[in-house]
Amino acid sequence: GVYIGGTGASNKLEDYEEGTWTPDLKLSNSGSATYSSRAGRYTRIGNLVTAHCVIFNTGHVGNGIAYIHGLPYAQKSSSPDSIGSAQMNGHSTSHSSDVGAINSIIQGGETKMHMRATFNGTTSGPMYVQLQNFTYLRISITYTSQ
Repeated sequence: GVYIGGTGASNKLEDYEEGTWTPDLKLSNSGSATYSSRAGRYTRIGNLVTAHCVIFNTGHVGNGIAYIHGLPYAQKSSSPDSIGSAQMNGHSTSHSSDVGAINSIIQGGETKMHMRATFNGTTSGPMYVQLQNFTYLRISITYTSQ
C-alpha cells in the first residue's frame, strides 16, 4: 500500500484499481441496441468507484427505459441512490421542451444505471429517458461499491 499524509494505519491506501468496462444498453421492455462504438473506464479507491462511459447508439429495436449494464462493481445495497452526470446528443423531438438536466442514476445493489431528466418549468417529473431519445451518450458517476 501507499501512505498518504502520514505513516499511521489510517493513512494507508491499500485498495486502488483502474480498469475498463463495456457499457451495454438494454431496454426495460424488450429489444436491443446497436453501436458504432462504446467504451468505459473506472477508478476504484477503497469502496468508492468513479465510472465513465461513452456510447454511440446507431440503432435500436423495441422501446422502453434505457438501462446501461456492465458497471464494474455493484452499488452497495444499503447506499442511497447515486446520481451522476449525463450528456446526450441527438435527442428525439419527443422530449418535452421543458426538459432541463439529464442525470445518470444507480439504485442500491444494482450493476446498471438509467437516466432521468428534470424539468425547467411546470411539467412534473422526473422523466425516464428512453433508448430512442439519443444517439451519443457520455456518463460520469461516482458510487459506493459492495
